[in-house]
Amino acid sequence: MYPNTLGCLTGGNYLKTATFCTLDLKSGKKDHIWSSRNGFQTFAANYKRGLIVLAEQGLNPSIFIYQFPNKKPIATIQSKI
Repeated sequence: MYPNTLGCLTGGNYLKTATFCTLDLKSGKKDHIWSSRNGFQTFAANYKRGLIVLAEQGLNPSIFIYQFPNKKPIATIQSKI
């Protein structure tokens, strides 16, 4: 992530979805990336390249690569099990 930015996965309860959330520690601004299916299981970030990678949970999860901080999708990788 970027300096002064915190990233985390927020878990749902009855909705059973996990959302990626960022928090700017200076301004307090929150931002989200929502999953279109079952929520996200894990994430990785590289602040030097400005990338966030999110992986969905469940069978045949998709992996999404985004630019950060503008959340522009760069690529999607589909897994086939």
